Amino acid sequence: MMTRPEEESCATKSRSRERGKRLLPWLLALMLVTVSFAWGVAYTRHYVFPHSLISSLARWFHGADSQAPIAQSGSGGVSIRRPSSFELLQTLGYVGTSTANAANGQGASVVDAVRMQPGLSLYTTGHADVARLIDEAGALVHQWALPRDQVWWDSPLAQRQQFVGIRSATVLPDLSLLAIYDYLGLMKLDRDSTPIWIVRNGAHHDMWITEDDRIFLLNHHLAKVPEIHPNQQMVIDMVTVLDSQGNTIGEYSLVDLMLRSPFAFLLPSVNDLATDYPIDLLHTNSIQVFDGSLASLEPRLFAKGNVLLSLRNISTLVIADLDAGEVLWAWGPSNITFQHSARLLPGGSILLFDNGLEWSTAVEIDPLTRRRLWSWRGSDNDRLRSRIYGSCQRQPNGNTLIVDSMQARALEVSPEGQIAWTFLTPPLEDGRVPVLYSMTRYDRSYFQANQKSQR
Repeated sequence: MMTRPEEESCATKSRSRERGKRLLPWLLALMLVTVSFAWGVAYTRHYVFPHSLISSLARWFHGADSQAPIAQSGSGGVSIRRPSSFELLQTLGYVGTSTANAANGQGASVVDAVRMQPGLSLYTTGHADVARLIDEAGALVHQWALPRDQVWWDSPLAQRQQFVGIRSATVLPDLSLLAIYDYLGLMKLDRDSTPIWIVRNGAHHDMWITEDDRIFLLNHHLAKVPEIHPNQQMVIDMVTVLDSQGNTIGEYSLVDLMLRSPFAFLLPSVNDLATDYPIDLLHTNSIQVFDGSLASLEPRLFAKGNVLLSLRNISTLVIADLDAGEVLWAWGPSNITFQHSARLLPGGSILLFDNGLEWSTAVEIDPLTRRRLWSWRGSDNDRLRSRIYGSCQRQPNGNTLIVDSMQARALEVSPEGQIAWTFLTPPLEDGRVPVLYSMTRYDRSYFQANQKSQR
């Protein structure tokens, strides 16, 4: 029986439709894979939607900067992505643990007994509200511990992040301790960890005690600053002055100080920024009050009562007269990046920890000539690498105690760059290593003088 041409045409079309139906799911799958790949590239490289949403949820759940994940690197340190400028203006989400030295041992090690500076070292970490004083061999001499959940805190940012660990501490000759619980407050503990007094003012990062026992403390509050943003909440960094009993006797706004200074141009333009987080414009992370001993070098700059401040988020150091509301000196942009722990040394130079973007450096500069006098970043195969935290302390013998926080270690380095002493933060039971927040070396005579006075 012969098939008519019309019937053949219909059969051919029917078969084509069947083939098309079978191919359609595969074509759709291929398109979905292609679009997903393209979107994934845009998500990771250019932060398109829903990058900000997922990151915000991660920060809310974990209290950490999920956009800067920690990963084991080949050298045993941490590999961290550079944050975007948007992230830097948000109140930072810190992390409390590192993978840096879990397999590399723990505790203190005297590398060169002749070169090292003897003394007791006070350190704090990012895993518990504890401060420990150790000797040169790492043996525990004294410990203070008071978990924050045993104390009622009153801070607008207390619920924003679950900070753990005493951020920094200062031990007094009688073994009482001044401890900063980051963004919550300052507490004075006696030698048995019993609270003597508490200041609930959002204290963070650093403090300085003057010869007359006043405490200059970094703290904050939230407010709107129309000159900077029409309606966005700002983190207003403050310097609050306390007496020895924790009573407030003075307050200074650092945002206002910078806005009224010749260096206001260093502040980023954020008037178009829209975010659920308070904008952290300065993120001040260290303070030192001058005692006037260097006034002969430059009377106005080094006058007694002036302060040296580290403004992390604009990569700037300033020297200011707080009472006059004047910024007298500023330095940093294009020279340092996201620095910490600026300290004026007895000879008139300034020592700081330059966090950098990939490598960190301990740096000493002359503030008058702005020349770099000394620096140390480690060796090519074992460099300092701490995107956040970090500090430096010059020792009486000329060595520098460097805290490489995100690699959970401290190193004492000679002026020639030789390592004399090391400390690796002991790991937790689950293998994680607490970030080393801070470490300060004290001469034994600092405590012995108090013991003699009590006899």
